[in-house]
Amino acid sequence: MRELKLKFNGQTRSFREDGTVAVIVNGTPVVKGKWRATPQSNQSKDNSIRYQIDNAEQPPVPVKYSFNDFNQLVAMIPAAVNGGVDSEPCVWLGKIIIDDGHDLVYSLLTGPTTPANQQITIFGDLHFDGTAADLVIDLAGGGRAVIKGEKGSKKISQLTIGQSDVPDFDAKDLLRFHARTQNDFPGLPARFPNRADIAFTGKWDIDPNKSGIVFLSKIAGTPSQPTIAIGFAGQFKAVTAGFAYIVNNGSPQIAFTVDGSHQWSSADASFKVSVGFSNQVFLANFSGKIKSPNTTGPQFSLAGDLTIKHEQGKTTDFALNLEGQYEFDANKRLIFKANVSSVNNELNYDLMLEGKFVFRAGKLNFQAKLSKAGPKPSTAILLAFEGNRADLQTKLALVLNITEDEVDFDFEFQLKMQFKGGVLIKDKQPKLLVA
Repeated sequence: MRELKLKFNGQTRSFREDGTVAVIVNGTPVVKGKWRATPQSNQSKDNSIRYQIDNAEQPPVPVKYSFNDFNQLVAMIPAAVNGGVDSEPCVWLGKIIIDDGHDLVYSLLTGPTTPANQQITIFGDLHFDGTAADLVIDLAGGGRAVIKGEKGSKKISQLTIGQSDVPDFDAKDLLRFHARTQNDFPGLPARFPNRADIAFTGKWDIDPNKSGIVFLSKIAGTPSQPTIAIGFAGQFKAVTAGFAYIVNNGSPQIAFTVDGSHQWSSADASFKVSVGFSNQVFLANFSGKIKSPNTTGPQFSLAGDLTIKHEQGKTTDFALNLEGQYEFDANKRLIFKANVSSVNNELNYDLMLEGKFVFRAGKLNFQAKLSKAGPKPSTAILLAFEGNRADLQTKLALVLNITEDEVDFDFEFQLKMQFKGGVLIKDKQPKLLVA
């Protein structure tokens, strides 16, 4: 029987896997009480064992926890409460779960599916390491424990990111972590796997204190339950589909992507940035450029930095790399779309960019307004040029709402385009526009 031994006042006391406490008397273990590693409602949430001897409560015993290479929980009693010497580590057979209060729980087992009717609750703050492959617990009282997650073919996390179907307040996102505890039960092949699928329902948020993205998880249907914040040690980058979590295993790789969008808000003169299915929205300043290839194709990219604005003057910066294409719709309006591929369909959203058309020296450009300062030449996309007169003629006709045979190339003009009340409009067209 597995047991964790405590030296107390010259006596050896054993916390056994069946939940009993045995005291060594004349070399023989004698059961004297029971122990638990989950505090009751009126007790502090610390990593201690509480127990009784002959129905009398004993002083709590602090325990240091860790996980070995097989994701088995290892317990050790520190020297300060163990007669001046650290106890022998005890490797518990069991499996990892998350209880109803979002606490990390290790359920002891005596066989692959046989519970020992004893659980150990490990208290601390949760976050993922820089590869998002391992779940780290910064333990209450000091120290840390690391649960090794299942790795994909590229040795990065197999975290599942998606939409939650659990009815909840405003939490529509799902975060699922995959891990295995491998136990060596007597009489069975070595390292029998007990899988742990740890699921959190909540919403993604941008945390100004951690300068990154966190997952805020709360128990469904219990608004009074405290929210836990799960952080990430790696780097998030703003991309077309939302926010990509970048890891570096020799070369940068995307571990997962949090759904979201980046749309220009004319009313705020800022980008509206949404994060996750819970539709957390933030305002952000953008500094950078629009880039378009030297072709006649409609592709473009936004490259630069997003600065998310928070209360009390705090900000969070993300590198932005957004790709898309432009088109003129049936109403002859210029639309900029972000091309977001997904498993089942193509999720294209309008970036809501505004700015001005500039026709000069035989070139038609659109200068986007990407800051409060207004459109700049550095934020221009070349729509058409005189080297391709047929395309230039078509684009000018669309911009000016005229027929192609009315187009005259011997003039210059500027024409603003903006959103008002969510509707895209253009200024009145110049007077001297046609031949």
